[in-house]
Amino acid sequence: MAFKPKATLTIGKDKKIIIPRPPNHSTHVYLKVGNRKAIVPIKDFDVLLGVDGWFHYLRQDKKGKIIQEHDKEWFWNGRSVEGIEELIKKDA
Repeated sequence: MAFKPKATLTIGKDKKIIIPRPPNHSTHVYLKVGNRKAIVPIKDFDVLLGVDGWFHYLRQDKKGKIIQEHDKEWFWNGRSVEGIEELIKKDA
């Protein structure tokens, strides 16, 4: 019997950033700050420390073409994801 995956994912060696678990096959995070954007691999999410904005997950191929975008958006306040406490309680 397979186990149910947790609703959160911990990123970063020292920083211990907790983010919502990405949908299957997601590879990148799309962060929008005002009229600017950043597309960052999920494993490098810690480079977004100190920057706040709305983000969602997407899937890119090796050439950088966006194959799939996911609708669920989260707010990153520069240190943590707002509303992540509810997901952590759900895991416990």
